[in-house]
Amino acid sequence: MLRKLIPVLVFLLSVSGIFAQAVGDFGSKATGNWGTDGTNWIVCVTPGQWSDATQALVAPAATDNVWIQAGHTVTAEATGKLCKNLTVQGTVITNATSSSANSIAISGALTLAAGSDWQQGGSNAYMGCAWASVTVDNTSTIEFSGTMTGLPISTGTFTCGNLIWSAGSVGLAGSSSALALDIKGNLTINKDATTAGKIRGATTNFAGTITHTIYGDLIMNNSAATNICLTVVNSAPSPANVTVDVKGNVILNSGKISMLESSGSVAPNAALNVGGNLTIGSAAIVQFGSNAANAGTTSINIKGNVINNNVSTSGTAAGIVKNSGGGGTFTINLIGTSAQSWTGLFPVAFTSTASALNINNTAGVSLNTSTTLNGVLSLTAGKLSLGANNLTIAAGSSITGASATNYIVTDGVGTLTQSVAATTALNFPIGSSASSYDPVLLTPTTASAVAVNVGTTLPALAPANYTYNAKVWNITPVTPSSTIVTLTPSAAVATSVSDVIAQYISGSYVNTTATKSGNVYTGTFSAFSPFVTGTTDLGTSIAQTVLANVSFDGRIIRNPTNLDLQVFDTTGRLMVRSNKNINMGNNAKGIYIISSTSGTLKIVL
Repeated sequence: MLRKLIPVLVFLLSVSGIFAQAVGDFGSKATGNWGTDGTNWIVCVTPGQWSDATQALVAPAATDNVWIQAGHTVTAEATGKLCKNLTVQGTVITNATSSSANSIAISGALTLAAGSDWQQGGSNAYMGCAWASVTVDNTSTIEFSGTMTGLPISTGTFTCGNLIWSAGSVGLAGSSSALALDIKGNLTINKDATTAGKIRGATTNFAGTITHTIYGDLIMNNSAATNICLTVVNSAPSPANVTVDVKGNVILNSGKISMLESSGSVAPNAALNVGGNLTIGSAAIVQFGSNAANAGTTSINIKGNVINNNVSTSGTAAGIVKNSGGGGTFTINLIGTSAQSWTGLFPVAFTSTASALNINNTAGVSLNTSTTLNGVLSLTAGKLSLGANNLTIAAGSSITGASATNYIVTDGVGTLTQSVAATTALNFPIGSSASSYDPVLLTPTTASAVAVNVGTTLPALAPANYTYNAKVWNITPVTPSSTIVTLTPSAAVATSVSDVIAQYISGSYVNTTATKSGNVYTGTFSAFSPFVTGTTDLGTSIAQTVLANVSFDGRIIRNPTNLDLQVFDTTGRLMVRSNKNINMGNNAKGIYIISSTSGTLKIVL
């Protein structure tokens, strides 16, 4: 049996030797410089292990394989370092000064093993051998920190593990070449006050379609919010379709993401996909464009949460902003498959750019901060829940796509505020829960901003002979005026004798006859307080709008402004005259006319 296993063992050893050091290979002895002699090197004497390695007498030569061991940082402190194949398991610090000169000259192949780190400065991204001879593990890291303005290749696909860019400005796709990023780990872009470099997804005159993919996180650090870290499209190529597809989080600690940088005659398409969360720091900006001539289609598509820690509402310093004039469209799409949340400000006011926040998540989105929306709130799929937070739709902005499945949930004290034009009906697409759509339609006589919400806890029990739906609407106009109010509870009680809209005023309900069609209740009101809808088996007024500020709840004629009221029966006989509330409970059934100098009201007992 043993004799049968020997060939198998020999084969496995020979295969494993492909991935391990061989006799005569050089290995790093400790953290330190590469050096010009054997001080920091050992030589392998047993295949696959360093434990019995001997001290090197000289530095590696062009024919020697070199291994940088895990935990060691070796610095190529000057030019002239040589090797054949270089395998990095720890960290190498090197630099390049041209497209053919690196402080380490590798005549064979470079392998960046799992967890390794290649830190390169200088003026060029040349890594000591052609990029075709470089193998990278998905968990390895390459750091460029010099003044270089390009990657090791200029066309095709640049694939690596983690990439840290702290060098000059690099354009990935242009008129003469196109380079796509394929980052298996994180992409980190670091800038300081002395370097204005950035990564541009495409530059002038790129007319194709390209996608840059980051499978981990996109992390940006800059010395100031005004410095751009990432540009999706620069100089408006003609036309370009550029996508930066981040599978993980986008973390903008400081600095700026510009969807469109500079200007151009043809409008490009620029997209940023965020598979995780989008976090915007207190000194960070995501902007549509940086030039008055920008005119393109841009979108940010987010599957996770949005955390906007920038509280500025300045047109140039806000967390999400269009910096200049111009046209085009800017859309933020919330497209998660599980519940999402938004913390912080929505985009500040845009000028001629059409901006939209699109809810397209059937699992819903929750608002964690009171804020104002500038542009369009598009309800494509799912609901936006306010909780304790207020949402204001700025003047000139709007809500689209609302329906019984796509609406704003006022499941707390938070309100929805919109500006309503005079004599123009405006819908407030709200619901008391994720399963109850209870909208309000308002048509005021005078233009006004109006705050509304709807809940399920009535201010008090319904009085005798009344049955109310389990919904209460709070409607608060800044400038009250006579307003047609249409309330639609998700389910309405059956009509008894007549339908009513009741207001809760000074500790009691004041009921007014309502027009009802299906679940829709309509009445006209000049005063505003909590509203409920329902039905009664008592007689009610049938012409409430004729006599302002007077109402009838089936028993009591309410006279809150102390008008001089006269009540007549159908023969014209005066029944009572008073400037107070009038109790009609003891009068015979029939029709009565209430008269005042301000108008008349017909009621039925």
